[in-house]
Amino acid sequence: MVNERVVLNSDLRYLDSMGNLLRSRTELSIARMLAFLGNQYKYNISLKTDDSSIQVDFAVGDKYIEVIDSEADVMKFKKIKEKMPSLNIVAIGHSRYAGRLEEMESMFFYDESERTQSGSIFIEDPSLAFDYAHILP
Repeated sequence: MVNERVVLNSDLRYLDSMGNLLRSRTELSIARMLAFLGNQYKYNISLKTDDSSIQVDFAVGDKYIEVIDSEADVMKFKKIKEKMPSLNIVAIGHSRYAGRLEEMESMFFYDESERTQSGSIFIEDPSLAFDYAHILP
């Protein structure tokens, strides 16, 4: 009998082009996208609040990206928005967490240029996609 090693997600290591050790494949995808677009970014940034500090996944200039991969990330994003309501931040993650964030409505402000933008982008699970092209006439 052949012994096969099972690779768990905790066994995987994700490194971006700058040598940052990322926590998930989603973070690696965001890092690769930012690098492809030519955006300089910082990873795992500490922001000071009135009474503590909060870690944010990515900083691109004065804008921030928080990756939502778990319930803990949802709570962290809500805490960031509560402690720093004027922060320009967007959450990106799996669609299963979309309903847990009230900030979804605030993604676009076409008529309100004075308001700070924040929003959420959620990625659908491709395994749930169905291609209707083969049944169309």
